[in-house]
Amino acid sequence: MKVKILLGLSLALNLALLANMGGDSQKSAENSSDKQATQNSHQDAKNQQSYYDQLIAMGLDDNQAKTLIIQELKAEQNAKTVSKAAYWQPSSNGEKADITDQLEQDIALRTALKNMFGDTAKSEPAFREVFHPLAQQAGFLSSHDQIALHEKQIETGAKIETLFSKKVALEYQLRHSHLADKLRQSGVEFSEKSFRQTYVILAATYNKPLSDRNDPATLIAQRNKIKQLIGNQDGIRVLAELDKRFAQLQKAGLKKELTPEQIMHVYEIISDSEAQMIEGYYLRKSNPGQGIQLIRAAARDRQAKLESYLGEEIAKDLMAAFSAVAPNQTTPAGVVLN
Repeated sequence: MKVKILLGLSLALNLALLANMGGDSQKSAENSSDKQATQNSHQDAKNQQSYYDQLIAMGLDDNQAKTLIIQELKAEQNAKTVSKAAYWQPSSNGEKADITDQLEQDIALRTALKNMFGDTAKSEPAFREVFHPLAQQAGFLSSHDQIALHEKQIETGAKIETLFSKKVALEYQLRHSHLADKLRQSGVEFSEKSFRQTYVILAATYNKPLSDRNDPATLIAQRNKIKQLIGNQDGIRVLAELDKRFAQLQKAGLKKELTPEQIMHVYEIISDSEAQMIEGYYLRKSNPGQGIQLIRAAARDRQAKLESYLGEEIAKDLMAAFSAVAPNQTTPAGVVLN
């Protein structure tokens, strides 16, 4: 009902404004000089300000009035850029001209709003999409930077994330990347500082091809940094969230009526053994015998701890569920354990 009332008010007031602005429109068509354009711009601002005052006087609140005004300004700009070609003919504008029209339309819209409401227009919620066009993707940027980046995106047609500087790209990834989502879903109560630090540590190797990953010492150091930064238990939660196999371990554990804490402890035992296996895996390249021995020792230690904690049957079932997710599954540190 409120929407219908607003639309009705908009139509009625527009008809009145068109009647008042008819002379100005005719004069503009006859004289297109810069001086006349400037006068028309000021006149348009006055007319829209009068429109705003009328809407307020009719009982609309500030946000409702400004929302109607922005819609009217958009409609006016859109009408100016409609292609003059017939529907059966190709556009006379061309792609470059269309891009120019869009950029000019955005500039005109911002100019009109600033003429009406001053610099405070930038912070008005009703005008947010005009002055903050990348609020969802890059809300951490200023209005000026968002507008500049948005214009570049329109001109190049590139994905917005490919246009970021290294610093801005990090801010974007902290908010919109898969790794950042996984950290938020881990159950760890991060502070902003610890979240950023954890992300930076993990991003160094996360989602990189196996051939591009670092040596085992670096991978183990990465794991230790996470635990040192946020604590052992929270570090395990993060590793579990990043490990695709954990979901199956969790499912099997719940079937055995294990508590979430017990399941996480089981994962900790497995994760610790895999850290030792990582060392053995790479050591095997230079010293096959010692590397294999280290891997086997880690596997025996894992089995002994799991059986002591769960019993032989449950331990066997959980390891089977954990290991059956996919062949050649990678560990959280990204090392394939064959």
